[in-house]
Amino acid sequence: MIPPKEKVLVAMSGGINSCTTAVILKTQGYDVVGVFFQFRGPTTEKFASRCCKTAEQLGKGRLKAICKEIGITLHVIKAESLFEDKVVDYTVHECIQNHIPNPCAPCNSEVKFELLVKKADELGCQWIATGHFARVSIDSGSGTAHLLKALDLQKDDTYFLFSLSQAVIQRLLLPLGNLTGQMVEKVADRFNFRIEPKANVPGICFIDEPGFNDFIESRVPDAMRRPGTVRNLDTMVVGEHSGLYKYRLGQPSVVPNPNRDNPYFVVGFDLTSQSMIEGKNSVLIQKELKAKEVNWIGPMDRLHGFHCIAKLEPVHEGYPCQVTCFENQRVHVEFDEPLRAISPGRAIVFYKEDEALGGGIVEVFGTIESLGSR
Repeated sequence: MIPPKEKVLVAMSGGINSCTTAVILKTQGYDVVGVFFQFRGPTTEKFASRCCKTAEQLGKGRLKAICKEIGITLHVIKAESLFEDKVVDYTVHECIQNHIPNPCAPCNSEVKFELLVKKADELGCQWIATGHFARVSIDSGSGTAHLLKALDLQKDDTYFLFSLSQAVIQRLLLPLGNLTGQMVEKVADRFNFRIEPKANVPGICFIDEPGFNDFIESRVPDAMRRPGTVRNLDTMVVGEHSGLYKYRLGQPSVVPNPNRDNPYFVVGFDLTSQSMIEGKNSVLIQKELKAKEVNWIGPMDRLHGFHCIAKLEPVHEGYPCQVTCFENQRVHVEFDEPLRAISPGRAIVFYKEDEALGGGIVEVFGTIESLGSR
């Protein structure tokens, strides 16, 4: 039986998941307090997604009414500057480097959960909670917290939580982890938590997908917007691109060539000369990568390599691989089977069965230097 009146701070966006989380915890006997973080500032106003706009509107209006209805206090915290610094600027920088941006990692570890823990301490809350679909298990002997996949694997959010520390996870309550998406929707319908019209969540929550390139271009220095050359692996110029920041590893080449037997793809970038490198698909097939900024959630034996499953996308079974740890939070990953075009910047998360061990950011998947021999 859960001890009565233990205090928990719930991060509430205005969506059905966080509102349902608050209701469940209150029903379980917790003293629930809500907090809404206002992230959208004037610099992202023009490009803000419907999801982001709707959440902010709820935070100022309907969300307060929902909290009043279920009997909890709501705190609103303005965090535009921190979000701009840690998430928006990071996203732009990654795109300039021709990486796949992964804004959820810095947003969770350096913004959302950092603010959540700080506010929880100020309010005397022993626990923090979110509407993520995941589970936390505490080892009764060592007290170590383990982050586990949700029972509803199609809703599992552990991929987005790999950057959280052990200290944070030990205080984290995730009541949706033991529910299915349909069960949460039933609770939301009962308490009228649904957003109308229903907001579509894009890949990056603070930018509408159709306006992504416009958003990045509005923040890219003029010197990086200029056209540049497209070269093949023999350094021969074969065409021109319209701005290197627009392209990612593995995309079809921008140089039309209908007479080629095999299509050509983007296989590399030379940021010094602002050149794009094209090559055949075989160049993009590799079995290994290096990752940086690796966070291990629990104690790990870093002296010995280990075999596990690595996920490179949120909803995917993952790929079997061998992991070798190095200093400075870096790892070498060798996959059992070759993969194609895993772009730097993407998150890689490691699993042993249902447990998320931790993860990092893909740093190298082939280099320009290594392409010359192919």
